[in-house]
Amino acid sequence: MKSIIIVFVTIFMLAYVNAGIWTTCGTPADKVSSRITPNPPVKGQDLTISVVGNMTETVNGGNVHINVKYGFIVIINTDEPLCQVGPPIPCPIQAGPFSKSLTVSIPSNLPSGEYKGNLVLTDPSKNEIACVNIDIHF
Repeated sequence: MKSIIIVFVTIFMLAYVNAGIWTTCGTPADKVSSRITPNPPVKGQDLTISVVGNMTETVNGGNVHINVKYGFIVIINTDEPLCQVGPPIPCPIQAGPFSKSLTVSIPSNLPSGEYKGNLVLTDPSKNEIACVNIDIHF
């Protein structure tokens, strides 16, 4: 389950540069941006995600809320402590600029269809770090 969460956290972090697939549900105060290669993602290929941001203070914890549906079937609906999710999110996230890249494989046997979801990252004070909606078809 943890590896599935890591993959979806990684994919959701792509929202800021992929119009049509990803949309931000956050505010101008959100602190991350990203890019992916290839764009759009392709089943059976590696996906490289580069995330950059600038934190105004060190984040020592928080929450990751993930909701993912395949069609109308909920496949993930969970809240996880931010610092227990693991890569690509380093913990603590130090104040100042940060940059992280990660390559993940998209399984070739991933069922074709529509995947929709939502990811919200918050710090320990419940301030939003990022909020992303996804709508992707494989």
